[in-house]
Amino acid sequence: MPNYGTMPITGTGTGVSATVLGSGDTMALFSAESPTAPQASLAIAPGVAGGESPAITFQASWATAPTASLLIQGAMADTSAGWAAASTLATLTTSPATYTDTGAWAYYRAYLSSQSAGGALTVIARAK
Repeated sequence: MPNYGTMPITGTGTGVSATVLGSGDTMALFSAESPTAPQASLAIAPGVAGGESPAITFQASWATAPTASLLIQGAMADTSAGWAAASTLATLTTSPATYTDTGAWAYYRAYLSSQSAGGALTVIARAK
């Protein structure tokens, strides 16, 4: 899965629209990739079914035992300023690791803030 590259680090916009996940949808935010930290995934937006956003579950795993910090972030706007003010919802440092968010964030992403071991990273987002 392509990711943001270095754009979020510099604080500039990406021009890439967030992928909407409806109930039951899944998306690989990182798919057995070896990004250089710091690195952000593409953003996802929970689809609204019946006026209620689905819960989003993130499952992260590395090829080997990680020495890494993966942040799950939420923002109300998929803009540079929105992510700058993003809330870190969870920090995942083990493999496998799972986090479910039932908040009312408009956008989510995975952000690999550091990694010195662990190999390829996979992060799957699943809307419930």
